[in-house]
Amino acid sequence: MRAGKLPREMLERYVLARTGAHRGDVVVGPMWGVDAAVVRHGDGYLVISTDPITAATAYIGLLAVHVSTNDVAVMGGEPRWLAFTIMLGEGADERVLDAITAQIDEAARRLGVQVVGGHTEVTPGIDGAIVVGTAVGVARRYYTAAGARPGDAIVLTKGAAVEGTAVLAHDFEEDLLVRGVPRRVVEDAKRYMWMTSVVGEAMLAVREFGDSITAMHDPTEGGLLSALHELADASGVGIEVDLDSVYVAPETREVCAALGVDPYRLLSSGSLVITVRGVEEAEGLVERLRAAGVWAGVIGTVREPGFGRRARIGGRVVEMPRPERDEIWRLVERSSGQTSYASSGTS
Repeated sequence: MRAGKLPREMLERYVLARTGAHRGDVVVGPMWGVDAAVVRHGDGYLVISTDPITAATAYIGLLAVHVSTNDVAVMGGEPRWLAFTIMLGEGADERVLDAITAQIDEAARRLGVQVVGGHTEVTPGIDGAIVVGTAVGVARRYYTAAGARPGDAIVLTKGAAVEGTAVLAHDFEEDLLVRGVPRRVVEDAKRYMWMTSVVGEAMLAVREFGDSITAMHDPTEGGLLSALHELADASGVGIEVDLDSVYVAPETREVCAALGVDPYRLLSSGSLVITVRGVEEAEGLVERLRAAGVWAGVIGTVREPGFGRRARIGGRVVEMPRPERDEIWRLVERSSGQTSYASSGTS
């Protein structure tokens, strides 16, 4: 198998079809394109997500917190608790564990989330470390990527390839410097790692525009393009998107251009896709997010299924490309190196 997400057919055949006993309190179980599970609890819901950070180098602990809590937040849950499995390679030393747990502690404190358990071990056969994070949150109402309906506006926060920008800067730093990217740009790009949480903007959207939101989804592997396809798959709808209107930060443009990477197909934890009922409500959400210091914009419209999936790229309208896998894996194979790649959810 190639590195990256499992093909949908394989996932559905071997994973999603084998989920044990049926329980009536499970409201949302595992499905393609949906970020977390929802379980009825009292007069509300628990939202649960598990995500691995694999083959990591820099900021594995930070990503383990952000990626798992993001999946809870985009389902409408307020993240409360975390548990981690930390697997260290036999060659790792104490400093690796120190760095991972320090990052977990700081990121969890910033989000107001407590680590309540987990497991640690030294594991033969792996290099570096693997961290698997489980996040649990509470919600009064929940959303899924399957709720988008024709006519909804598509809102995006922060822009394309937030996580990917930081990963490229950390893990391909020497390549970037050799290719002429100024060190200042590389250092600025590294700081994007702290922008990979969407908890704040998701909670703001739910709190102030909850009645108008129909779906939320966070782009991870495969970037914005994969996320839009996953949302369309889950909701059974068409998509019309203007990629020319998507914000691509200057640092993102520079590091992607230097390495020959498409930012729309690159790791994008930190971005949030929200579908909103009504243009006025969508524009109000955009205005509110920008007032809170988060870039946001309306980038497209949900269409009827027969419309298909179309994108404006470079002034031309084309069939919306569907990445076979994330750009990061092409770079890894080219360099035979490792990266802080974050695999996310059952999608």
